[in-house]
Amino acid sequence: MTTDDFEPFRGLPLTREQDAEIRTYIAHKIAIDEPWDTLGLSCMLKDMLNPREPGDECP
Repeated sequence: MTTDDFEPFRGLPLTREQDAEIRTYIAHKIAIDEPWDTLGLSCMLKDMLNPREPGDECP
């Protein structure tokens, strides 16, 4: 892989900025010894990948 190659988190269609936000979230959760694959991450990904509909809120 060259430095120009970009492989986003789990192969999802994310921008570099979104991918960096996800990876920062995961690194933070690992650093404070909390699980990172949670509803919070799922909601974050859902917000990034789909436009939000009124009333379609993650808990």
